[in-house]
Amino acid sequence: MNRILLKDIYLNGDIKDILIEGKIITAISDSIDTDGLDNLEVVDCKGKAAIPGFINMHTHSGMTLMRGFNEDSSLMDWLQDVWRIEPRLDDELLYWGTKLACSQEVLPRREQARIRLLPFLALPRRFLHGLHRLPQQ
Repeated sequence: MNRILLKDIYLNGDIKDILIEGKIITAISDSIDTDGLDNLEVVDCKGKAAIPGFINMHTHSGMTLMRGFNEDSSLMDWLQDVWRIEPRLDDELLYWGTKLACSQEVLPRREQARIRLLPFLALPRRFLHGLHRLPQQ
């Protein structure tokens, strides 16, 4: 297995060592003992910083379809409405909602404003039918 040791890297206000084995960070410590570690590449990281990747792992992308829904309500009222709607989102709707969210991420802000209503207009009839009659829970 290939291993990389990032030596003396700035992380969250401290100088640390970071050991990466394959594609996984396996250790973060003040000093990592390298005895017995074969296939090890040591990278001198003095003066460098470790920062998170620019990846948003918690996006709710599929929920783009509900953007603009009941915006004027309180948070709890809005959440309760959304929780009643979520069971109606099947794989196909989530696919298209996620695809829409991704396409909006690469558009300039002025273009995003133009397609703000698109999610609601694109919802299939089976999703919208009876939406106003969803049971209260």
